[in-house]
Amino acid sequence: MIAKGTRPNECIRTIANRHHHLLDGVVEMSARKPPHALRPSNPAGPCEPRILRVDRIALICEPWEWPFTSRCRGAIGAYFRREKRANSSLRNGRLLLVRDLHVGDGALRGRCFETDYASLLAGLARSDIGHHVKACLGVAALMGSDGAFIVGRMGPHTRNAGQIYFPSGSFDRKDVIAGKLDVLGSIWRELREETGLVPDGLVADPDWHVVFAGPRVPLFKVVRASEPADVVRSRMVANLASQKRPEFVAIEVVCSHQLDPRMPPWMQSYLRHAWAVLLVQTEFAAEYRAEMP
Repeated sequence: MIAKGTRPNECIRTIANRHHHLLDGVVEMSARKPPHALRPSNPAGPCEPRILRVDRIALICEPWEWPFTSRCRGAIGAYFRREKRANSSLRNGRLLLVRDLHVGDGALRGRCFETDYASLLAGLARSDIGHHVKACLGVAALMGSDGAFIVGRMGPHTRNAGQIYFPSGSFDRKDVIAGKLDVLGSIWRELREETGLVPDGLVADPDWHVVFAGPRVPLFKVVRASEPADVVRSRMVANLASQKRPEFVAIEVVCSHQLDPRMPPWMQSYLRHAWAVLLVQTEFAAEYRAEMP
């Protein structure tokens, strides 16, 4: 027990010290220190993606010639034709990639440039997109009021058919406002297009979680619904029935520690992280209530 008369801040520090061993198991880095100065633990193994919490995302857009596209144009075309034969629904649209990602003053910063989908697919397949080039995507970590997450199973016509995803998507020119990438606006758009949900009744957390998973860097925004996950799922299922060719063909509720092998590795890493943080927060709050004089 904490002595009577202890100030609230002192109480918090005392309890936090007890939970230090739990926090050591959470793969999270502070955005207010340079990444090279931090050594986050990786409980799932040495290849576990790093997860970084930031206050904001500041990505600017500017023209840039990606060396990979000029160096490998023939190989890119050949690869995409093979993929197209395997899945005739693929379209070689335009999208934005990001280069020179770095963190400063609580913000993830970088420069976006436009390329085509065929170049991205070929670059990822060849592990040749370049060390400083990343494929970022906005991810809505949709959560019900009961703390369960809501996810979707990708349709057979999609590139990731059968896999389990949060509502998410790559960025394109529609997401650029006054030369800056509107990541949150893109997430709201993807959420509406894929699920029918609109911002009314939803609340986005103020911060972001960035998952560094090799060439892929998903940008997670927790979006909280005012209803339990099962109720939100029912609304999403009804919306899918009204779509001619929905991205998702099924909606599922994911409770704590229910990982599915159909989830991409970076999504499994995020969920492990989110559940670990929630465990620490829950135990911390319970102990604070019990011991606060």
